[in-house]
Amino acid sequence: MGKRFRVFCERYADHFQLKTRQVGPQAQQYLCGLMQTGRKNRERMAEVVPESDEQALQHFLSDSNWNERAVLDQAA
Repeated sequence: MGKRFRVFCERYADHFQLKTRQVGPQAQQYLCGLMQTGRKNRERMAEVVPESDEQALQHFLSDSNWNERAVLDQAA
């Protein structure tokens, strides 16, 4: 699943490139956390996803300016 998952995430990478920073790694960590944890919260995700950080996941979810509508449109 690792290679297929990375290919899947790469299809959406452009949506996570902001003017001043790249939030793609946090997006990928968040997706990994959703798939690997029973309880879907950032604390559990940070525990099971290697090299993830609870604070970075929180920032990704609440403060990053990525375009969620564009991701949903592409997924549809």
